[in-house]
Formats: sequence, structure tokens, C-alpha cells
Amino acid sequence: MKTKETIYDMVNQIARNDMIRENHMGVRKLSYEAFKRKTREHQIGFRENELKVFFYNHTNMLKLNDAKKGLIFFEGFRKEIMDELKQPIATSSTAPSGQMLTNLLRSEHIPYNNLLTNEA
Repeated sequence: MKTKETIYDMVNQIARNDMIRENHMGVRKLSYEAFKRKTREHQIGFRENELKVFFYNHTNMLKLNDAKKGLIFFEGFRKEIMDELKQPIATSSTAPSGQMLTNLLRSEHIPYNNLLTNEA
């Protein structure tokens, strides 16, 4: 029986193979369409299999009540990140978009996970 990591590794390898194509000069290039498709499939699987929540309107969008729980963030730092996001924002800063909490395909949430990981 394969472990979850092995299955994810296989899925990622398939995605890489599908995304890479050779042009007429033999140079390997990424197919943007294939990348988007595989990324969406991966995030849908994550939402269904790991988060175990339903979607809103689009398969890569968390429902608002799940987004308010911070499910888009790493579970180990979720509370700290959500507490940080509730703090007042300096006038010189840009507020995170509402999609940061709901859209699994956006990358705005990634620095929050990395920031706390590096501080640990």
C-alpha cells in the first residue's frame, strides 16, 4: 500500500511530465495551460481530501465560513496568522485581498505561512 506522500509524489511527477513539452529546437518549455489545469486539480484534491470542506461557486474557492477559520493557512500556525490578520493595518500598507482567504489558487497567503515557519 502506498503512503500519501508517495501518491502525491506520483501526482506531481505526472503533472511535471504533462507540463513539459519540447519546441522545434528541442528546448523543453512549460505549457501554461497544463500548469493551470494541474494546479487546480491539486488544490481541489487538497480541499476535498485534506481540508474536507465543500467549495463555493468555483472548485478552488473556500466557502466564507471555512475561509474565516483560516483553512488556507498551515494548521500549525493558523491561529497566530488569523490573530495577525485581525490587527489594524498601517496606512502605508496594503490590506490583503478577500481572496487571500478563499481562493486556493492565489499565492497571497504563502508569505504568512513562511514568515511564521522561519520564526520558529
